[in-house]
Amino acid sequence: DFTLDYERCNVTIGGNRFYEENGTFVITYRKDDFSVVMTIEPQGMPFTTVRELEGWQWGGWHVGAPYGTGNATVRYNGNTFEVRGNAYHDHNWGMSRKRQLNWDWSEFFIGNGSIVYGAAGNRELKGGIHYVDENTHIFIREDKAHIDYVEWGRINGFKKPTKMHMYGEDENLRVDLYIELEKAYVLGFGVMGKPYLRGRAYGEVSVNGVTKSVNATGFYEHHGGFG
Repeated sequence: DFTLDYERCNVTIGGNRFYEENGTFVITYRKDDFSVVMTIEPQGMPFTTVRELEGWQWGGWHVGAPYGTGNATVRYNGNTFEVRGNAYHDHNWGMSRKRQLNWDWSEFFIGNGSIVYGAAGNRELKGGIHYVDENTHIFIREDKAHIDYVEWGRINGFKKPTKMHMYGEDENLRVDLYIELEKAYVLGFGVMGKPYLRGRAYGEVSVNGVTKSVNATGFYEHHGGFG
């Protein structure tokens, strides 16, 4: 039982669903005595990019919730837990060679906006750094956006960056942030589990000439890299 839509969030896997309803994203999951019902109320301007990659390959990326609030009800073994916090959601689709697509991604909520970076491709990654708030979306493309990998570590057998320098500048946006690993979550089972990285971003972001200091926690992934 597997269905999906390309350009919108509507996925069903084994009776579990992730869908959008009246502007709210909803996740439902159940297995044995474990179940989750989660809602995401998005904030910030959503954005979509579709880029040609090498040859016939291409990739689409829709960020439906650049930041927002999440609420989850978790039931396990007769107990009920309520979880609330910051939330983010995006959706990816496209065509690429098997096991040859690399990508970087991260999101850091910085008070009244969000810094999102993402790039994907084979030998040459395409993407960049986005700043989003309720009224603004500014984008620094890959030719002006940079990630320097400062330190590395091994997490569940995978080589991952533990410190990075993300920087770039365009007409209305300047970003100069360091990102350091705070905690790694391994998603999967045993040696098959892949790391999902929580980091702290600190430095400065200037939007339309207004500079703000940043000290924020968010998540990032590395499966390749761009610089």
